[in-house]
Amino acid sequence: MWRFWFLLIGMIVGLIGCANDQYTPIEREHSILISVNLFDSSLSFYDIESEREVAVWKFPYEITGAEIFADGKKLLTYGKDHEFAYVYDLENGKQIERWKLGEGIVDFKLSNDGEHFYIVDQPTNVVRITNLEGEELTRIKTGSSPMAIEESKSHFLYVLHLNSPEIYEIDILKENVSRVLPAKHAATGMILLEDEEELWFGGHGLGNDIRDEITVLSLGSGEVIEEIKAPMMPIAFSYIDDSIYVLSHGSNTLRKIDISTKEILNEITVGANPFTVISIENMLYIASYDSNEIYVIDSNSMTEVLRMDTGDGPFQLLYREGETR
Repeated sequence: MWRFWFLLIGMIVGLIGCANDQYTPIEREHSILISVNLFDSSLSFYDIESEREVAVWKFPYEITGAEIFADGKKLLTYGKDHEFAYVYDLENGKQIERWKLGEGIVDFKLSNDGEHFYIVDQPTNVVRITNLEGEELTRIKTGSSPMAIEESKSHFLYVLHLNSPEIYEIDILKENVSRVLPAKHAATGMILLEDEEELWFGGHGLGNDIRDEITVLSLGSGEVIEEIKAPMMPIAFSYIDDSIYVLSHGSNTLRKIDISTKEILNEITVGANPFTVISIENMLYIASYDSNEIYVIDSNSMTEVLRMDTGDGPFQLLYREGETR
């Protein structure tokens, strides 16, 4: 019997310890790049101006993604196979909230107005909409295995699916599916270009059918208007001015593409199994999954300017702009 009580007390102490862990504070005035690292369940923080690592937060639970609140003061972490999301105060490094969401969350996005979260719940094939306290307001049915979402300024959500060749257009105000657009199986990664009324998406492919192309959809007609060769496995997108930057992780290639002409302007080899790219001013930051590095690329010259060591298995990159006090 004493063993039971000993184990129970140990579990309680462990849980209290997790809740009371304090991580290195992140000062609000600093512009910060954040790397979500899968294999060691960590976040790496980098000061953009000094280009140096300022903190590492290692968690006692799985983490597959994160999101920053609109005020830039709080950060949320979640894991696909973990039932809780955790909210942290960046300025003091403390966990301040825990939300029970269930397992299977694969994407978590702050709304454009900063007042809601869109949560992609893959096992139940829904997009949940919550307030900033994690309270669910509604849920909208999607196709099979939703993977990612993008929100337009005109109050539509676009949902990309892993197992069904469709993109759902959801009217946020009416809380229903307004259109189903054509896609491909195992589609992964997309970018919404509202001025051009276009949506670009890529993907892995299935089995021996490897995806080598980017598909461009017209949001006006709802039809495919172009396919751009970008071997192998174009899965991540970013843009600066008049160019789209596409990361193909099967070939470790970054391509610069003219938005209007769809012409490939330049390409370079970058990283080892890179998974994501984001833009900050005129620089591109790329997570190299297998080499545990972040590559910094000058978007104009398409040349490497810096590599930064990061945690084990960098999978997602986030940017928090600094605040002048």
